[in-house]
Amino acid sequence: RPGPPALLRIHPQLRLAPLAARGMARPQPVGCYPVPQWREEGVEFESVQVDWADSDDLYCIHPPVALRELPSFTAGLFYVQDPSTLLSVDALDPQPGDAVLDLCAAPGGKTCLIGQRMANVGR
Repeated sequence: RPGPPALLRIHPQLRLAPLAARGMARPQPVGCYPVPQWREEGVEFESVQVDWADSDDLYCIHPPVALRELPSFTAGLFYVQDPSTLLSVDALDPQPGDAVLDLCAAPGGKTCLIGQRMANVGR
């Protein structure tokens, strides 16, 4: 049974880190698939454009099964995140060397984006 559509953000490091930790090969891009495994898994997707986020980060996917059943999801290659949550990071405009205390850090999507915007330099 197909799963419901899901809005998500793909962080480039998240695509690679789980595989490297398991000693697996780095995924190679396949056509225009942002997560190469989506092709094998039969995931349909489209890019989502918003003014406050990078154009290649956001997608709406239409999985053929529930997300929890997708190997690419259980491997941590992407996570579900509504694009509206990215607006707060855009408004914050964190810079390398800044000190940021995220008091709403669960499950951590905004915190990851803050770190990305700060080039992982800061506190």
